[in-house]
Amino acid sequence: MNKFFLFILILLFPVFAFSQNAVGIDTALQNSIAYLNTRIQPNTKVVVLNFSSVWPKLSEYVVEELIGHIVNDGKLTVVDRTNLDIIRQEMDFQLSGEVSNESAQAIGHKLGAQSIISGSIIDTGSGIRLRLRIIAVETAQMLGMHNINLAQDNRLSFLTRIVAEPEPVRVTAAVSTQSGAPAEYIGTWVNSSANTVLTIQANRLTFLNRTSNTAYTIENLTWTPHRNGGNMASTHPTGYAISGTVTKNEGWSHDPSAANFVSRVGSKYTDYWFINSGKRTLNLGQRNTKEHYGTASVYTKQ
Repeated sequence: MNKFFLFILILLFPVFAFSQNAVGIDTALQNSIAYLNTRIQPNTKVVVLNFSSVWPKLSEYVVEELIGHIVNDGKLTVVDRTNLDIIRQEMDFQLSGEVSNESAQAIGHKLGAQSIISGSIIDTGSGIRLRLRIIAVETAQMLGMHNINLAQDNRLSFLTRIVAEPEPVRVTAAVSTQSGAPAEYIGTWVNSSANTVLTIQANRLTFLNRTSNTAYTIENLTWTPHRNGGNMASTHPTGYAISGTVTKNEGWSHDPSAANFVSRVGSKYTDYWFINSGKRTLNLGQRNTKEHYGTASVYTKQ
């Protein structure tokens, strides 16, 4: 019998220990501000990037409240929120999603921030834990990590509640995705301003930079019909959403801030390509939002 009670105590101890030092979500955020002030120099320009979790509502609450606390505390400077929202759309990441150190550093540079504040919210099995980290933009050095156990109060219960939403009814026209390149796209295309050559074959495409003599190849392609919603729609109205996998890289450098131009071997490549009515020029432009396309590159068929 004594062994049985000892076994039960061993099972319950982690939960008991967790609850003993757990605090409410708002107290946890106030404690986080105090911690930040011990790790970051006053007047440092910071960006509160994201907190990954399975609870989007909780992640958004943590980000928004941290920003408010930092602004009101007055010891650190928070980057302009409008610019951060634009970059979130460009790089297609959510407040509750994962962001690599490489991407975080690129975002910090874009915003002119000196330090990045991000983290995660996880279920430890004994309760929910908030993990906060600080990264120096210039050096990518980890300036600090802070863990806080969260007490299961009414606010946390509300923020972690997942309500299943009914799927919206969508009526769409049939779209035919194909694996081989359309006939009018096959051939050699040149972007003179960038001195780049694009060679499109039935099941493969290659980008070659003639200046640096570097290249990368994409295979396993799918082509899905798509209409241009960008500023070149009048001259290049129709085209395809392109998706494939990078299978070869011959020295082509990878820009982590370019969400669609990922050139590492094994990476997924996605883009939106539109051909003009004369089928002599090709407009390449990433779709950043539903009806807006980013800065386009134009290639001429040889």
